[in-house]
Amino acid sequence: MFFLSNFRTLFFWINFVPFLAFNQINQITLQHYQNLCSNKFAGRGYVNEGIYHAQNYILNYLKDSIGLQPVLDNQLFIQNFTHPVNTFPNTIELIVKGKKLVAGEDFIVHPGSNSFEAKRKVYYLDTLSFKTKTELTKILSKLPQKSILVCKSGVTNNKTFYKEISQYYQQNLSNHCVVFLHTKKLTWGVLPVQFNNCFLDVLEDKFNATAQQIKIKVQAKFIQNFSVNNIIATNQNILPTDSCIVICAHYDHLGKMGQNTTFYGANDNASGVAMLLDLAKKFKVTQTKFPIVFIAFAGEELGLLGSKFFVDNLPKNLNIKLVLNLDMVSAGENGLTVANANNNNVFFETIRDINSQKNYLPVIVPKNGSANSDHFSFHEAGYPAIFIYTLGNYKHYHDTEDKFQNLNLQFYPKTFNLLSDFILTINGRN
Repeated sequence: MFFLSNFRTLFFWINFVPFLAFNQINQITLQHYQNLCSNKFAGRGYVNEGIYHAQNYILNYLKDSIGLQPVLDNQLFIQNFTHPVNTFPNTIELIVKGKKLVAGEDFIVHPGSNSFEAKRKVYYLDTLSFKTKTELTKILSKLPQKSILVCKSGVTNNKTFYKEISQYYQQNLSNHCVVFLHTKKLTWGVLPVQFNNCFLDVLEDKFNATAQQIKIKVQAKFIQNFSVNNIIATNQNILPTDSCIVICAHYDHLGKMGQNTTFYGANDNASGVAMLLDLAKKFKVTQTKFPIVFIAFAGEELGLLGSKFFVDNLPKNLNIKLVLNLDMVSAGENGLTVANANNNNVFFETIRDINSQKNYLPVIVPKNGSANSDHFSFHEAGYPAIFIYTLGNYKHYHDTEDKFQNLNLQFYPKTFNLLSDFILTINGRN
């Protein structure tokens, strides 16, 4: 008889069950996740060449490991473009009453911030001090020039006041810093602009509000023309009369905020890239009626820049039947969402029918059009495009805990099988 004491039972569920979930994933998939989420890849962002390590890994796998073919007229697998980006390659530091707060956990730097370094007195701003925008502006205009404004959560939570303060500093001041105190989870981002000032978002319970002065050091670097590549390959030769299925996923993420804080992007979007690479491997050896084009996009987190560039410079030999965009697909215990389903009802019904027949995932949920991932660039240009993301209990998004160790990949194989069957079906194979 298999029997465990209470302690051993707890140990089993904590340690062995996640192992079972990972053990269902083939080793190549696990290797994709581990590499894409590794320290070497530095969050696939713009510090320490993280995005270039990711680019080379994806290109080498599609081109050399599984032997896909180029799509572009010049017989290259890459499509180069440049974009501006604000980066934080060096020191990020906030010290309050002798305590160094933890970047990425206790506080984040607004992604558009400029460099700032000073130890200055603090001026606390509370909604008790004002009620209207006019009163707020009057207070801001009289602040001591060599002070750091700290906005308590009552101010920060008011979107109007938050916006007014930010705009006031941008329009009237430079080389200043504002600290916004928050009561909710902090999420980071990346921006293609750099402001005149520095803005910090800090968890209120981590900030000692008795501090009369604080020390801040933020080193920012704005890059006007950062060179990146979309990676594009196909499973078979594309004839002029062919219609193609495009499977895409963005491989960029937020990267590093200073040298000690990394946003790994395991679910967003190492998961989509791993799924894309797995599907590429499968359909390299599985004949399809319609050629399948696999695209790993850069620049998504900056505003869908890679997909927009691709659509604006669409290769002449691509007649697109469907775009299947994969973004955040590591979960699945609560099902899967098909975004833009209202504009592509036939494709949505096909996925739902397959799932009903084979019982892969608990539910397939339709969602109306969304503009927050790379399918949107194709949709705006008039191509059928859907966005797939899975539903689950995974809460980490644009934070330092979105890392490989925290994923539950139990439903990843089922999502892979569902999408494989869907692709075969629209290819007339099932």
